[in-house]
Amino acid sequence: NISYIRFHETNRTFGSTNAIGVSLEDPDGNIFTSENLSVLKNISDEIEGLHNVQNVDSLTSIDYVCSEDDSIVAAQLISSDLFTEDESGRQFFSGTQKDIDEIKLKIKSWNEMYERFIVSENNDAAQVMITFDADVTEDDGTVHPITTAERETLLRSVEDVVERNTKGTKLA
Repeated sequence: NISYIRFHETNRTFGSTNAIGVSLEDPDGNIFTSENLSVLKNISDEIEGLHNVQNVDSLTSIDYVCSEDDSIVAAQLISSDLFTEDESGRQFFSGTQKDIDEIKLKIKSWNEMYERFIVSENNDAAQVMITFDADVTEDDGTVHPITTAERETLLRSVEDVVERNTKGTKLA
């Protein structure tokens, strides 16, 4: 089937079009709290490590394009320096309210990039966008299109990560 072959060629050239979206909403209407940013960071980091995950875009992992010394550079929207790691490997947002205000200003400066993709218009929710492989490489080097069972396994893994990281928080 020619369209099937073109689909896989496009995925190899431009990246996968297979995606999972996870939305997290704060019942108090503010996704920009230390606790919520910590939860988002841990979810994003864990999902990045799952088998077949190609890319994760979230508030804590997406790039911010800006100018620096007469050059255009891409840096993280939220610097990893604003997180500290405890002895168990969990990340905690250690930034100040000033840091949160600066993050909001960055988002506002490029609304068309972030709003309704990574953060809701009224800042009460955030989304984690997960792109996963269209093709799976086995241990022996063989490659095959991702199966329905492999997609379902990935989805269950994502659900487990989200449930474990939101348990006991407002985002639960």
